[in-house]
Amino acid sequence: MTSDGSYWMAVRCQFTCRSCGHMSPLDHLDVDGSIECMRCGLDQAFESDGWSMPLAHAHDVGDLAGSAEGRQPHRSISIRRSNPLAEINAQKWSSAASNGNRMRLDCGPGAPTCARCHVALETSIDGVRTATRCPKCGDRATYDLPERAGQLCRGLVGIVADDNRSDQPQVQLQRAPGGGAIAILCASCSAPLQAAGSERIVTCRFCNTVCRIPSRAMVRSVGDAPAPHTWFLAFRGSSPMRERLEQGVAPVTPRPIEKPLELPAPFGLRFAIGLGVPLVVLAIVGAVVALID
Repeated sequence: MTSDGSYWMAVRCQFTCRSCGHMSPLDHLDVDGSIECMRCGLDQAFESDGWSMPLAHAHDVGDLAGSAEGRQPHRSISIRRSNPLAEINAQKWSSAASNGNRMRLDCGPGAPTCARCHVALETSIDGVRTATRCPKCGDRATYDLPERAGQLCRGLVGIVADDNRSDQPQVQLQRAPGGGAIAILCASCSAPLQAAGSERIVTCRFCNTVCRIPSRAMVRSVGDAPAPHTWFLAFRGSSPMRERLEQGVAPVTPRPIEKPLELPAPFGLRFAIGLGVPLVVLAIVGAVVALID
């Protein structure tokens, strides 16, 4: 937990494309009403309300994982016996689905680290903006939550995801008729840029502008198979599940159906079976007695 009371969660997200039917990574909080498949390039509708349930679940996990009482135990109310997320940790994540199981978000405790030094970043949250600094190399960055984020999840206060970065301009994209990116251009002078491997930050060799390549363009320009990346969300305060548990409301957990539900037979059939079986038994007994005599 940071000095301001917020706590970080590591997340990975994917959705099923309406066109190609494959799972596609969703590596940032995209609430503009559409999402783009990294496999086939289709830009498709996705209502921002579809984030509400996965974000609430990530808040629940951040608040309750790691111990029986969770992160912020109540002074007089224990949830030790009813906490279903106590065993979740940095190695054992939890999942949530939404929008008819079209989107899946996996989450577990974890804080953002420096991509270069692999040490935990220093973070500070001011309004919707998160500022990070690496204590080893000094690298700094800022990230902005989308405007609607607070409406989708009241406890969500910060984000660290490349596509939500606000201190670097995004490259220009030239697209083929089918929607794929065919060229990546400098945001300042429109000079062509060359992506090196999976590097998301590129410097223009003509004007020295440092630009950011969005995740949807990386697959098209580099050609790597799309796989979800880990990004981070910060929450603050009690989660919805903690509030329900402290009120004595049992969490709703779906149980798998082991066998199909057996429906009762129609009344006529039940009556015929109930009357016919005894008559058949009596007839058999009578035939046996007659043979014996």
